[in-house]
Amino acid sequence: MTRAVLACLALILLTACGCAQPPPKQALSPRVIPKPRRSSPRKTVPKQPSQELKAKTDQLLKELASSEYKEREKAVAELAKLVRETSAIVGILQQELKETKDPEIKQRLEIVLKPHIRWSLTPALLRRFRHIVEKLESQDSETHKEIAGTLGGSKHQDAIGPLLRILTSEDEEVREAAAEALGELGDARAVEPLIEALGDTEHCVYSAAKEALGKIGKPAIDPLIKASRDPHQLVRERAAGTLGGIRDERMTEILVEMLCDTDPVLRLEAAWALGRIKNREALEPLIKALGGSKCGVRRAAAWALGEIRDKKAVAALIKELTNEDDEDNLAHACCEAAEALGKIKDARAVEPLIKALRGFHMFVREVAASALGEIEDSRAVEPLIKAFSDSQWFVCSAATKALSQIGSPAIDSLTKALDDTNATIRVHAVQALGNMKDEKVTELLLECLGDKDSSVRMWAASGLGRIKDVRAEEALVKVLDDTNSEVR
Repeated sequence: MTRAVLACLALILLTACGCAQPPPKQALSPRVIPKPRRSSPRKTVPKQPSQELKAKTDQLLKELASSEYKEREKAVAELAKLVRETSAIVGILQQELKETKDPEIKQRLEIVLKPHIRWSLTPALLRRFRHIVEKLESQDSETHKEIAGTLGGSKHQDAIGPLLRILTSEDEEVREAAAEALGELGDARAVEPLIEALGDTEHCVYSAAKEALGKIGKPAIDPLIKASRDPHQLVRERAAGTLGGIRDERMTEILVEMLCDTDPVLRLEAAWALGRIKNREALEPLIKALGGSKCGVRRAAAWALGEIRDKKAVAALIKELTNEDDEDNLAHACCEAAEALGKIKDARAVEPLIKALRGFHMFVREVAASALGEIEDSRAVEPLIKAFSDSQWFVCSAATKALSQIGSPAIDSLTKALDDTNATIRVHAVQALGNMKDEKVTELLLECLGDKDSSVRMWAASGLGRIKDVRAEEALVKVLDDTNSEVR
């Protein structure tokens, strides 16, 4: 029971006993009714920098004028960091920007102050958009870009008019800045103009439009679905691709429907998008798409299945990996299938990947080696060591890395490879052992320091450095006297 309740009970009892009389009611004159007091607005005093901070800022401003490029860049980075951490130095920098006559220093200060300037658009200024539009008629492209950034940073609904105006500028950088700013606003009124910008010939512009539509999100879904039927192939392709970047529960269903479309462009983009979403509900439609006739769609479907990482896809991916009917497939869908099998890490894929490691297409051999490293199955050790003799250096490198990933089960076979008469085989073997960072291989690498081939000695020393075994210290000191400078 609270104190207030107890007090009320006590008062009731006292009144009932005649010990206390309730206070008489007093009529209040309307003139004496207290009016709510208005609190006077508190004056905000700009935060003043400490003496230490001011001294540091002054020193960095001097470095901005340095003749050394690295020193100037470092000063810009340091000042930008300080502005993000505290607004106390903004006044100093703005004063310097106003007073300096050096165009290069002015430019660097504008870079530092840009985040602050971008967010400084006040409601009072926003009511004067008519004047901003008038400025757009006469100012150069750099000013247009700055205006776009300012309007986007304001996140005010009235900013959309001027931004849509400059989205049609002749300068691609201005169009890009306008698209980015419209994405920051997130206003649904920008959807249709941004969809039109998907057909822009400049990569930077349509990429910015694509990203902006993704930020706007749900209001863009239906217009993008409509745009995916546009007569313009680029608009269709980019609209479908943009849908995959929008997080919405409907997206998987929409993209699966596109995956069954007669237009191969839509099927391709839908498959890529489903891979980004990684929803297991798309598994069966993607497996079905993997058996289609278009190589590009099969490639996208294989990649998507690798991103989803469901073992139900293994059989279909193995079938794609071993499909040698189409030469173009070997360089595209087959590589994606091999990579996907490596991501899923199912033991059933080991033998098909070993077979692919001996295939005639160099890129398939490379990806197969990498996938075997991901699965880390000991059956792949000997085939990977044989790949050291491959005619392509990148296949050898992939095999070397894969053996390092397999680790201990590969040590015995790699030890035998160290006795090979071919120096290239010995180099890859010592690289694989050194990359394991396992103290078990320290003795082997110490022996390799005496190899007649300088590359073997160099990689042995490098591997011992990574392992950091104290037993190698004395031997590594002696290597400093090696006749080869690279080994030293």
